[in-house]
Amino acid sequence: MKRLFSLLVLLSLALAQGTLPRDARFDQPVSNIGANLPLAALLDALARSIGLSPILRDVPNVTVAADIDNKPFRQVWDLLINTYGDGRITYALLENNVIVVGPREVVERARGPVAQPTPTPSEPTVREFYQVRSGDPAALAAFVQQEVPGVTVRAVPGQNVLSISGPARLVNEALSFLQRIDVPRTAAPTTPVVQKSFALSHARATELAEVLSKAIAAQSQAQTTPGQGQAAQAQAAPQVTVVAEPRTNTLIVTGSAEQIALAERLIPNLDRPVQQVQLQIRVQAVQSEVIRNLGIKWETVSGGNLVASFLSTGLNLIFDVTRSLTSLNIRAVLDALEQQNLSRRLSDANVLVEDNYGADTTDLRATGAKGAEIKVGGRLLIPITVGDQISVREFDYGLLVRVRPQITADGNILLEVFTQTGGDPAAGPSNSIRIPQQTTLSKLRIRNGQTVVLGGLIQKVTDTSDVKVPLLGDIPLLGELFKQRTSSVKDDELIVIITGNIVQDASR
Repeated sequence: MKRLFSLLVLLSLALAQGTLPRDARFDQPVSNIGANLPLAALLDALARSIGLSPILRDVPNVTVAADIDNKPFRQVWDLLINTYGDGRITYALLENNVIVVGPREVVERARGPVAQPTPTPSEPTVREFYQVRSGDPAALAAFVQQEVPGVTVRAVPGQNVLSISGPARLVNEALSFLQRIDVPRTAAPTTPVVQKSFALSHARATELAEVLSKAIAAQSQAQTTPGQGQAAQAQAAPQVTVVAEPRTNTLIVTGSAEQIALAERLIPNLDRPVQQVQLQIRVQAVQSEVIRNLGIKWETVSGGNLVASFLSTGLNLIFDVTRSLTSLNIRAVLDALEQQNLSRRLSDANVLVEDNYGADTTDLRATGAKGAEIKVGGRLLIPITVGDQISVREFDYGLLVRVRPQITADGNILLEVFTQTGGDPAAGPSNSIRIPQQTTLSKLRIRNGQTVVLGGLIQKVTDTSDVKVPLLGDIPLLGELFKQRTSSVKDDELIVIITGNIVQDASR
């Protein structure tokens, strides 16, 4: 307010001193005033030419050598004052067309005191306190001060109170604004939480917990549609929690009554006995020469028990033991060869496997993949030194058969079979160990009770025999002269015979 008052005073002085008002007579041209006249005489003549009554005092005694003809009065008057007055004189236009010319103090005395503008009475400053009902007081203070300029809003430390100061009108406006935006929050209706435990008879609690939790959460999310607004979100069901207790094979479900009811409907469908498949797996090593001498060609075998045949990387035949054995019984043939020492039975196992064993979807060839396994061979332990630490890595060599059965909806069996054969470990480059391997992966579909034959796996066998002269060959050192050691390498073809039978549940 004081700054505005000072500005008005300075503006009034500037308009009254040294400035002519906007009037047409001050813009009229003047002529024939005269030349080579004293400054005082020339100013007097100019003022009187437009009807002014001049009062001159202490005007510098200088002669003006100028030819003033047909020039605007305003221009000529200001040029004379500024050019010949040497900054010592000014002028002021008073009432009744009186113009005073002289030093500044003389002109100010002639004008008299300047009328002071009457200051506008300011509004009283008040302070009010507001109790915050909801929200952050600091955030509310910043928002109100931005929306209602002219007030100062501060949050009282440690309390939900705002201090508002400023003109009474603006403070009332800020209080009214706060009443509209500071709406107390209504407590959302809470959904009661229920907890219930479920003892499982067949499924594992640790495996079923994740499936059940995802199913209930998906159902709860589907029931809360996006268009229901904030009220529906407040009444949304709490997040369901499913805890597995492995010692008693129990599930502990915590959630709303609707979620518990959904768990009661889902668990009986998920906790069912899993069907089992009985797998008879026989691994037979048959000499390749025997097969060639017998004239057996696997791709041309046919008979009453042959259902289908196909070749991929190895031999794959499917036999049906429920049909008449009028042509070839593969097990009988292998038994006869075994009795004549023309083949070796490496493994003959009878395993019971759950349907879709382990519910594992990983590649059956991967290490650690779940499935029924038959291993014939050994395990190689290789020490590995890294700095001062020595670790041991294990490698299996020999024959590995891994089978994963799955019962289809129509009662057939889907078999995924992985076979791997490895020769004897041998020295490799850079002090490494080389284990030659052959692998096959088959996926086939058989009926309940059918047999599948997997062949085409070749295994090299090294036989070493000693022939010696009786008595002489047993003499130390000299006995070597009476011995003959021979080594032969032959190929054995490995045949894997798998028969699958679905075990019927007596409770069904």
